[in-house]
Amino acid sequence: MEIDTPEKQYIRTVEDVTKIIHHAKLNEKTLAPISQAIYFSGDTKQYRLLELDNELLSKLKNGIELSFKGKKDQKAVLCSDCKTYEVKEAETSNSLLLIPQLKFPDDHKSYSGERMVEDKEVIGVFHTYLEVKPCKPKFQKLRKILESSSFRGSELEPELRDSGVTMYSTEELLHEIQASHVELITALNDIYAFQLDGKWRILEFQYHFRVLSAFMNVIDTQSWKCDEIPADEVMELLDGIVPSYIVQYLLSIYTEEVPQNTSSDGRVVKLIEDRVCRMLGESTLKRFSHFELKDFLNVWQGAVPEGLVTNLRQLDGLVYIDVQKNQKNINYCPEYELAEDPGERIHHLFQLKPKWTIEEIKPYIQVFATEKVNENMILMKYARASNNNGVRFYSSKHGK
Repeated sequence: MEIDTPEKQYIRTVEDVTKIIHHAKLNEKTLAPISQAIYFSGDTKQYRLLELDNELLSKLKNGIELSFKGKKDQKAVLCSDCKTYEVKEAETSNSLLLIPQLKFPDDHKSYSGERMVEDKEVIGVFHTYLEVKPCKPKFQKLRKILESSSFRGSELEPELRDSGVTMYSTEELLHEIQASHVELITALNDIYAFQLDGKWRILEFQYHFRVLSAFMNVIDTQSWKCDEIPADEVMELLDGIVPSYIVQYLLSIYTEEVPQNTSSDGRVVKLIEDRVCRMLGESTLKRFSHFELKDFLNVWQGAVPEGLVTNLRQLDGLVYIDVQKNQKNINYCPEYELAEDPGERIHHLFQLKPKWTIEEIKPYIQVFATEKVNENMILMKYARASNNNGVRFYSSKHGK
């Protein structure tokens, strides 16, 4: 059906408006002096309505860019400078009309003349709109694309570059990863990525283990205490064995500076216990996948430098413990290799182990938690709870 344009339709006049006011028995003096006659445009534009909260609206008004991100096989997200939002289409039972330059009560205050009529065109009619809600970005892709160019040693760099493998700058990663700038940098720091010649890199796991072992051997052979390590001497002793920028990288990850006493020269650092123990524990588990728990604990404690103490909390998100034939086993299961969909991930976890306490499962699902949805609420949706001797367990909703 053809929609008449304002040129074809009857155009309302001031006299028409006055008659309508009279028939409606309204007091004209109490009404705004500008009347707006609304017409449907014959040239409807292709727009989508987007609902924003005050925070996002304020960012737009202040010139901060908001961007939609997502490839054809991905669900779109909206990113600000520091947050990511999931985008969903919502329906409304009412028709929403898009009318440019429509005046609202406050817009009439500056006009006090005779009544006038302004024509306004409807350029869009909507029954749906896009709504956004804060969400956690998904970073599995980040780790995967950086693994293809992982650093394996300076002697292998020419070969790696000649292979044509893609390496990514910050801006290039922002085009690949559905996350804000702030969240991306945080994720890069969480996986201990570093920049080399303007490109983000990670250490290949075995190379990472070898250079950390060389660092630990230096500490052992020099009989340094774990909280009294001279950083400059570490650099000197590893010179020619490990590139200086990798040694600096190790120091930045695995040590922290200690207050310098008056009797020592140069920078003194101490090992960060949890990080060193976690890496050495993972390296053992990565080779064998599972261990009898008591054997693993002995091997693990023996692998860390003297003065450091291991505990299972250091391996949160890397392992789970089960019991088979009255024997406790520890199993390698890194969180970052599991499904990014919460339902799929939790279903898989219950296949590995039928019952979990909140402390056991939390490291595997906290990535889905937001300011409004915590881990308990996630489990309410995808699991069922039961109590056994005062301990609360979660299991599959559809299990026996």
